[in-house]
Amino acid sequence: MHPPLLNVADYARAARAKLPKEVYDYCEGGALDEITLRENTAGWEGLKLYYRVLAGVGAREMKTTMLGQSISMPIAVAPTAFHKLACAEGEIATARAAKAARTLFILSSLSNTAMEPALAEAASPRWFQLYMYKDRGITADLVKRAEAAGAEAIVLTVDAPGLGTRERDMRNRFTLPEGLCVENLSPLGKGRMPEVRGSGLAAYVRDNFKSDLSFEDLDWLCGCQRRLSQRRCAPCCGARRESDRRFKSRRTAARHCARHL
Repeated sequence: MHPPLLNVADYARAARAKLPKEVYDYCEGGALDEITLRENTAGWEGLKLYYRVLAGVGAREMKTTMLGQSISMPIAVAPTAFHKLACAEGEIATARAAKAARTLFILSSLSNTAMEPALAEAASPRWFQLYMYKDRGITADLVKRAEAAGAEAIVLTVDAPGLGTRERDMRNRFTLPEGLCVENLSPLGKGRMPEVRGSGLAAYVRDNFKSDLSFEDLDWLCGCQRRLSQRRCAPCCGARRESDRRFKSRRTAARHCARHL
């Protein structure tokens, strides 16, 4: 009988025992010496929760809102790629889990399941994460399809002009195995990773993602979305430092946000 999985570390150990090395390294690894990866973990460990006594907490509720949309707890499913590397059902299983937990599901552009069936399995709120491709026609097509598939927001990633040097992936010559591809991009001819000596994913990002992303691209994206519909806004992901938050002084909310569909 297997021991129960009680926390994140338990799940990580179980994954390491079951997944192929190249898949586990892709999920677990970071860039270069993985200093930032370790510092991220240490940062969470440094957080402290201070409790209150005699506060009458018999009825407890973790419900909160994310940009005005109700979720059951302050935990959401972030957009991560290639779920079928770990589970045959892939993003379908993830969407169903988020629905059961009554929390936010964000589907990655680089999913192994097309957005239409994946988003159909998710409940509200359901958002779609977007990379800006060099070919604006590809980006516009993804936005249009996401709206039609029921996505309620576009979450634009702005901190990936290039992929970090993920040494584990380079050593493993990481790529998608036979039978798996970037499903959302397959109809557009961008579903396969190139065959290279190092990381196929790094080569894919280098060949396809726009490396000189700027405010002008955000203006174009918001204009593209305004042609589709006009509703609430969701922020870009990847703006980390205060210097990246110039949006407030340099651009209106419509220009630094990806719009809710």
